[in-house]
Amino acid sequence: MLFYASVAIAFLFACLIWKQGFRFSLVDIPNARSSHVHPTPRGGGLGIAVAVLTCGLLTTDNHWLVLIVFAMGILGFLEDIFSLSTVLRLIVQLILSVLMVYFTLNIPHTPIEILLFIFWCIFLTATANFYNFMDGINGIAGVTGVIGFLFMAIYALLGAMQFDTGLLAVILCGACAGFLPLNFPKGRVFMGDVGSLLLGFAYAAMVMKMSTSVGIFICLTMFLFTFYADSFVTIFYRINLRENLTQAHRRHLYQYMSNELAMPHWKVTILYGTIQIVVSFTALFTIRSTLLWQFSLLGGFSLLFIASYYLIKRIPPKKS
Repeated sequence: MLFYASVAIAFLFACLIWKQGFRFSLVDIPNARSSHVHPTPRGGGLGIAVAVLTCGLLTTDNHWLVLIVFAMGILGFLEDIFSLSTVLRLIVQLILSVLMVYFTLNIPHTPIEILLFIFWCIFLTATANFYNFMDGINGIAGVTGVIGFLFMAIYALLGAMQFDTGLLAVILCGACAGFLPLNFPKGRVFMGDVGSLLLGFAYAAMVMKMSTSVGIFICLTMFLFTFYADSFVTIFYRINLRENLTQAHRRHLYQYMSNELAMPHWKVTILYGTIQIVVSFTALFTIRSTLLWQFSLLGGFSLLFIASYYLIKRIPPKKS
């Protein structure tokens, strides 16, 4: 019932933004870095934020978790409307991350606890932005969200026995599924920062709450492997090219495939989703294995992705 309620809320709000987005200036205008060619309503992920707030407050006891995640969504929605400065946006993200880590781990006292506190703040902020970076073609953020939060829910409810976290994962899985019909395979409305920042932030918060060991942390992050891998490799790729990392770009592998190689968005999305399912299944079945095996698994998948990244980037772009 909870899943279907979040599906309905996300779908209804996506329809609302689709029909009224132009009226309220919620419009994504194509530019040289875009992967679309027509002005399209954005902010359709508002329903994901509303689903988290309503369903989360009604069904879970961790209201602080729900409210902070929702606040990240509101920050994204303001970005969708006003285009906030990069500095202001990052400051607010860090504040929300600090609050999330504080309510989860409390005030650190020892040097190790202080280092962990800092690490989790960076991890939360980075994951929120990575998810946002990867929301660039039809369906990829929604499909990956359904997969990632589905596996997160399975582990939380059946493995870690963290029912509040599991219920929130179910809500987010349903919300992503409810948004998808208007974004995949055809992008009638875009998720916007309200959806992508919230999803990345919520995902990282769940990883933090359930990471009782390094091995579990590795496996949980692998439920979002394609987004982490593409983001990290792209950062190093841009550093190698001596580009300004704060400037907008379209260097991600999925962008190269859909833009320079002219692959249909739905094919790239299905490819990323298929890879994510394979990696997630493998990670789920090895979550109780040895740390050496978990590191080997992560390293193996990472090497395969890095090799694919550079081999695909060697394919000459198609002429327009």
